[in-house]
Amino acid sequence: MNTNDCTDNMKELNRRTFKAEEKESVGADSWDAFLERVLADEFAIRRSDPKVANQDRAQMIRWINEKPVIPRKLIEDELRAWCTDTLGVVTCPIEQVRDGVLHRYQNVKVFRREPPGDWQCVCWQVTEAPVSEAPASQDR
Repeated sequence: MNTNDCTDNMKELNRRTFKAEEKESVGADSWDAFLERVLADEFAIRRSDPKVANQDRAQMIRWINEKPVIPRKLIEDELRAWCTDTLGVVTCPIEQVRDGVLHRYQNVKVFRREPPGDWQCVCWQVTEAPVSEAPASQDR
């Protein structure tokens, strides 16, 4: 796989994980079936709230199922991806309005693959970032 194809695959997989997190179907898969397949057995997510413990795959899916969907905006022009044949990393900010207040979160996802298999996310880190770091946006 060439580098451009690999990074394009990482970027698309990143978009799909956010789509699933908003409880939207991904291709033929329901959101939860997609996450069951894409999140590795050893998956862990570190959410931005320090009071929330790390979540494994089942805990993340349960969390999403129990929480209301809060729409988010992926900041596409700041999305970055790097990968080799077996390791991929994606970093990107999103914006969300919660209780009338704009928040910005930096996401970092680490994926692994055992060729010729599919990519699986092993780690997802979310950090709240100051909104003042965000470039001026007309369409918030």
